Amino acid sequence: MKVRAVTIGLDLSRDDFASIETLGKKIHVISEYLNTVERHLMTEDYEVQTKRLSFNSFELWLPRQEDGTFYHEGVLENINMLVQCINAAQIGFCNLGCATTKEGIELLEHILPLSSALSSSALIQNDGHTPMVELAEAAARIVRFLASSTPDGTANFRFCAAFNCPPNIPFFPVSYHEAGKAPILTVGMECGDLLFLGFHGVTDLPTASRNLESAYSQLTQSLEATLIEACALCGGGVEYGGIDASMNPGLTIQDSVGLGFEQLPPFVFG
Repeated sequence: MKVRAVTIGLDLSRDDFASIETLGKKIHVISEYLNTVERHLMTEDYEVQTKRLSFNSFELWLPRQEDGTFYHEGVLENINMLVQCINAAQIGFCNLGCATTKEGIELLEHILPLSSALSSSALIQNDGHTPMVELAEAAARIVRFLASSTPDGTANFRFCAAFNCPPNIPFFPVSYHEAGKAPILTVGMECGDLLFLGFHGVTDLPTASRNLESAYSQLTQSLEATLIEACALCGGGVEYGGIDASMNPGLTIQDSVGLGFEQLPPFVFG
């Protein structure tokens, strides 16, 4: 098991963009928290793959005109300022938060190409958690645009349409922070190898299920204790928000989900 994503959610406001010094100071503090968490995890022999920063919805902190529409020149200025700050803080993964309106989704066509470090998502639902066709169609147009914005189409790794996704998921591009909340630390794992550990030598599904649950519990409890200690080392500046225990595979055969399933009858997968 590895720690794939150490993510801290941060609340931004328009006042934070008063100057690059103001914004840079705020992001630098979070960068130091990320470094503190990484160092503490490494002292406990965890491998940390990425450190990430996730904001509340950009619709709340990018500049608007008197009529409420986005001020495009100011938007580009602020995003470029943000990119300078995250580069200075050596943060390679930054989520702008989610878009919740058609105008916000359409704005991403102009924002995401500005830096390969930027990600975002579109919440295609209303306040009652009902899917909104108009938002889904707008998100689809962004997907098509991003697919052709780079030669290999990999810009699409930095955007997704989301539904029923709560704040502070550590994985990108769906991650976003809840407005008005203090900084929150969440962690995502790379844990395809747990399937192999749980299923190897097992011939029935109930035993495999119990083994996997036991392996998960032992590893996540230990990791959680380490993360709570890391938050304390940050002097109370960041709250512990939890571990995303999704079954995420690695890039090697031994870290794959398929190898784990092939330990069970009929011993083939796919």
